[in-house]
Amino acid sequence: MKKIKWAPLTLFLVLLIPTEQSWAESWHEVYAEKATSVVYVMALNKGRGKGGSSGTGSIIDRRGTILTNAHVVTDSKQKKTYSKLRVFLKPDRIIGKPQNDLAKQYNAELIAINQKFDLALLRIIDPPDHLPVMQLGNPNHVVIGENVAAIGHPEQGGLWSLTTGVVSAEFEDFNDREGWNLFQTDASLNRGNSGGPLVNSLGHLIGVNVLVARMAKDGFVITDINFSIKSTVVQQWVRKQGIGLSFAPSTKKMARQPKENSQPEIREEAPREPKKKPIAQPSKTSVKKGPRLLTKPHPYDQEEVLEWHAKLEQELDNDADEMRSLIDRHRRK
Repeated sequence: MKKIKWAPLTLFLVLLIPTEQSWAESWHEVYAEKATSVVYVMALNKGRGKGGSSGTGSIIDRRGTILTNAHVVTDSKQKKTYSKLRVFLKPDRIIGKPQNDLAKQYNAELIAINQKFDLALLRIIDPPDHLPVMQLGNPNHVVIGENVAAIGHPEQGGLWSLTTGVVSAEFEDFNDREGWNLFQTDASLNRGNSGGPLVNSLGHLIGVNVLVARMAKDGFVITDINFSIKSTVVQQWVRKQGIGLSFAPSTKKMARQPKENSQPEIREEAPREPKKKPIAQPSKTSVKKGPRLLTKPHPYDQEEVLEWHAKLEQELDNDADEMRSLIDRHRRK
């Protein structure tokens, strides 16, 4: 019987099969599909004083629920959360000007916060229809060396920036915090990436970017040592807030926007954790251990954005005053 030579045919078939690894080289597809589910978060105190915080968040359901870091919405000096929250949706094109890049803005409210795990949930007030949603990926399927990307707003960089790298290591109970499980990655992270997604080659969120290591005790500069909270930690915590998030299928052949299961309303986190000793703010805890939290992120010039925001607030106040004046004149008639 004549033997069939399979080698060339087998090679040909293998080349035709789109493996998950091959998709990692097509980050433009992941970005095009998932960047719109990433938001820019701005946190301020009421009034016109200077100061504030900003970072990144991910839309996790169509009701406008935003996942981010607790330290993004916490005033580290006042030891309390900021009173005014705004989120900005991605425009069609980023050009490096706040007037354009931050035009699609919405008020938001704080729904739940966990300082121990450095996680927070916000909700857009009166969200637009058909919000794009970031799906969770199962971190138990992630291996060391797997390609990943971060989408966020790094300081001195562009809004909705994409950076890529690999998963470098993983940790359980990081910094002696029970249940705080993290990935280490060499994907470039900087202040402003706080709260943003670390995604796999399928565009699924497998981590929430939270820490960077920049300086050793002896002053030696550290590079490419960054950390992200595993999505299992996220899933378990948000379920306690009444949000049931399932892991997305680990295959590229899936519906782009699967229908979400009905979800109960979010409720604020109940104080379940034993209060044997006060929990330090995330920034202080992490600085003592080496890595520094991505606090006070400001992707563009902080003063420029805050001044632009204050000017916009003044214009809105003036419009409201004018409207009230017109109503009063109409009533007098």
